[in-house]
Amino acid sequence: MRSACLAIAFLSASLASGATADGPPARDDIPPTEAPVPLRSEPAVDSATPVAPDADATLAAKKARLAGTLAEGRRLMQAGDEAAAESRLQELNDSPRGTWDWHMESVASLLRVAHASRDAGDMPAARRAARRLLVHLSRAEALSEDDPEKLANIEELRGLVQERLVGTTGEAAESYRRAVRQADRARAARRAALPDSDSRRAEVRNDSADTASGDAVAEETLADDREAADAIGQTAALRLHLIEGASSENTSDSGAMEDAVAVPVP
Repeated sequence: MRSACLAIAFLSASLASGATADGPPARDDIPPTEAPVPLRSEPAVDSATPVAPDADATLAAKKARLAGTLAEGRRLMQAGDEAAAESRLQELNDSPRGTWDWHMESVASLLRVAHASRDAGDMPAARRAARRLLVHLSRAEALSEDDPEKLANIEELRGLVQERLVGTTGEAAESYRRAVRQADRARAARRAALPDSDSRRAEVRNDSADTASGDAVAEETLADDREAADAIGQTAALRLHLIEGASSENTSDSGAMEDAVAVPVP
């Protein structure tokens, strides 16, 4: 599931700053956005850890299987056989079928195919993958047990897919609004769960003979925790701001045009 979360985070960031469903962004000044917080935190892999030769072979085999399955899924999606494409991609899922993790793994694979299809200029295939992806997001949402962080990430990704791949900006704006509301809940829950500075310092001191060093580590950890909380829903808030700004500009332009038409020519 960790690889699926990382793929979703990376591809979501690409969608947030890339082309829309109908082509490149209308505005060149839209800044790249940060990747959403991964949908589930898992321990990082230490790249310095020695890897046995057989592990290298296993990793290479996994990469080859991933690439081959994604390529076949994309080919089937291009051919219009959505069901076969989705079934093929689900062979990559590791989690028990029908669980929240399983649906999010399906989302990750379909998002890869949609992203690759879009980059290749094949928007029909990208939209087919996007439609399938949105179904899995809805099913994952139903299994989220009112977890505000999961719901915020799901709504944010739904909005990005609707805006960037499907082209339904109005629906995307609604998804972003829901994401922002859930993000507010998630941040409040995270902050409430954070220990205060004194507690964290005491906790770190237990593992450090150097009090000053322990205090520094505690402050750094608290800062990281606060930053992670603040990052929830940031992309949704930015995209919503840009959509609403563009809508206001269009409304103003339309009003100005109507006024101009109403002015009699001397």
